[in-house]
Amino acid sequence: MCATLNGLPIGYLIASQKAESLHIHHIAVQNDYRNRNIGYLLMRNLETNMVAQDIKLPMTLKVFNKNDKAKPII
Repeated sequence: MCATLNGLPIGYLIASQKAESLHIHHIAVQNDYRNRNIGYLLMRNLETNMVAQDIKLPMTLKVFNKNDKAKPII
């Protein structure tokens, strides 16, 4: 999945379906476009596609411990 602005890529998400989950392998947004909800929109688009294809699996994602902005709020 690729996020574009004026035809140019500014972010992407790579995921694959496993037996028990849909795993997000990579999600990245160019530095100049961070903190603008691009990553959130990529995740929502993935979720929308899962619903459209009737895929009922949890999404999984590994986050580096030092990447505080990517960690979920619990």
